Amino acid sequence: MPNQSRSSTRKPSTRKTSTSRKSTKSTRAKSTKTTPKASANNGSTFSDVFYIVRNTLAGRILIAILLVLALVGLNLLLSLNSFNRFFTLLGAELVIGILVFWVVYLFRERNRDQEDT
Repeated sequence: MPNQSRSSTRKPSTRKTSTSRKSTKSTRAKSTKTTPKASANNGSTFSDVFYIVRNTLAGRILIAILLVLALVGLNLLLSLNSFNRFFTLLGAELVIGILVFWVVYLFRERNRDQEDT
């Protein structure tokens, strides 16, 4: 008998739990419905937050400022401390941005006119 494990010599537990089986099942059912969604994305994802920010005026201004700062920072990196190269890049990007904005504006106006008629 020295080779027997300790678990076989233990007495079965006679401790009673304070909750019944029915209440445990209902608690489990409630918790399983809410936890998969909460654990899957922790409330909201980046795209949800970006969608909310994008649809407010303050959010649009913030996004525009961040894009301009990123563009100027990228120009600083690419120009390698050469003022002529920096302002040439900035000027070219400004002209391209104005042209893209103008073309998008014209297409939107054309679509609005077609919807009105």
